[in-house]
Amino acid sequence: SRFTQQELPACKPILTPKWVGNFVFSNVISAFLLVTIVFIPIGLASFFASRDVVEIIDRYDNACVQGSQSQKLQFIQSNANKTCVRSL
Repeated sequence: SRFTQQELPACKPILTPKWVGNFVFSNVISAFLLVTIVFIPIGLASFFASRDVVEIIDRYDNACVQGSQSQKLQFIQSNANKTCVRSL
């Protein structure tokens, strides 16, 4: 079928340059400028927001299970209540 052969009708823009004054101003260049103007502020905002992220590392795998390795395995495999309360 035309769908499986990827022969469906599609928009195929022709990117031709235009003369603006003494410069050739292409649709491609204007599209890149538009994307640049939109996404550079978004990228800068994301970058500065990511600098304020604080990572907290808290090991909880051994906090609520005491004993040797075999006792931990038995506790994990048992049907006992495994609710563990941690506060940071």
